[in-house]
Amino acid sequence: MFTITDDEDRTYEILLLNEYRMGSAAVLKAIEEFGNIDFIVFGGNWNAATSEAYKVAKEAGIALFDYSGIMGALNLKDPKGYKQNEKEKDSDKPKEGA
Repeated sequence: MFTITDDEDRTYEILLLNEYRMGSAAVLKAIEEFGNIDFIVFGGNWNAATSEAYKVAKEAGIALFDYSGIMGALNLKDPKGYKQNEKEKDSDKPKEGA
């Protein structure tokens, strides 16, 4: 768990996880274990989240990103409103070339 304060003195609680496939159960467990979270960041290049994980996180007021998404979000005035690649990633759907 990290606390980050930006240039405008906004403070965010960010939980970094190494979840290969971020599911709704992992989001609920993170909330239970850590309480107030603004962002959950899961893993690296090959890690992904399910659409259900995004839904549960959004209902809890948490933004869910992979590592590159959080870097984009933190540079905005409304980081929780940032849509990575202008849509939510969904690993339930097969990736092209896979």
